[in-house]
Amino acid sequence: MGLDKFFVSFYTPPADFSSLGKITLLSPKNFDDFDKSFVLLGESRTKQYLSGIYFENNLAKPQSKKSNNQNCDTKGEIEHGLQCDSWIFNLTKKWLDMYFGGEIPHFLPPLALQGSSFALLVWQELLKIRYGSTTTYATMATKIAQQRGLAKMSAQAIGGALKNNPISIIIPCHRVIGTNGSLIGYAGGIEKKKILLGLENLTTT
Repeated sequence: MGLDKFFVSFYTPPADFSSLGKITLLSPKNFDDFDKSFVLLGESRTKQYLSGIYFENNLAKPQSKKSNNQNCDTKGEIEHGLQCDSWIFNLTKKWLDMYFGGEIPHFLPPLALQGSSFALLVWQELLKIRYGSTTTYATMATKIAQQRGLAKMSAQAIGGALKNNPISIIIPCHRVIGTNGSLIGYAGGIEKKKILLGLENLTTT
């Protein structure tokens, strides 16, 4: 699904985290554009949901098409001639401000997820990993296998679902590491994963 199906906004991390680069936020324009795998997490009285947080180099990010996208940057300025003043983007930026300010956000923006039943299961399991803690790919594989009634599951399968996680940081795939404490991989890049874990006072090899 291309970016033409989403409202787009941008978030710039505080100066201490400038190496993370500009972060793209997405919110679906029309729920009818999503298939039956579309899942809403949390309630939104405004019917607005967050469906993406992507770093600039994230390969899983939907590709832009030349169209009349409705975008707004962190200052609420107008891009492509259309203004975007979105409650969900403001709420998400508040969450990110708290997170990068060293606080543990006390709320979760309403989320809209689209993916396979397996990926959705993995992403929802990620939300259970608390701030300042980590788990391993192998542990995740064991938990998901149990939930699906399977004898076992490969850690590589978990890695594939994490690679396609559409909502970085809030759905904390950066908290999943190798059994030996190694970082292994991250869709936004290993250095970004290291920065996020360091912010949470976690050290890894």
